[in-house]
Amino acid sequence: MYPKPRKCSKQYLDADCPKEILCLFRGVTRTSFSDGKETEDLTIIYDEVQQTEHPSQYYLFMDVFDSGDVLQEHTDLTLGAVQTFRYRFKHRYCSWSSLDPHTQKAVKDRIKEAGFTPEDNETVAA
Repeated sequence: MYPKPRKCSKQYLDADCPKEILCLFRGVTRTSFSDGKETEDLTIIYDEVQQTEHPSQYYLFMDVFDSGDVLQEHTDLTLGAVQTFRYRFKHRYCSWSSLDPHTQKAVKDRIKEAGFTPEDNETVAA
């Protein structure tokens, strides 16, 4: 049995948010070098827990999307690192319903591509 991290509040995992999402954060605003536009990253931590080679160490997956709905980074974090990350950025939680439809579709496609979800794609909200 592994420790299961707690999901963030339902006020953030609202509407048709996929059940595989643990929490969502609006990231740092960056200025593009090519066109000078500001973008805001979206960081998603999934609740899919994986075990490493060490029997007592587990990790979660994290994706970072830019404002163009393009996957910028995919990494894994240990459960302790997830706790620290969530604590440091707790003021940057964002709700699923605040994302535009293109971003929601990109995230759902990423979940299917990563194999986190069955085809029926259950949601958090009933």
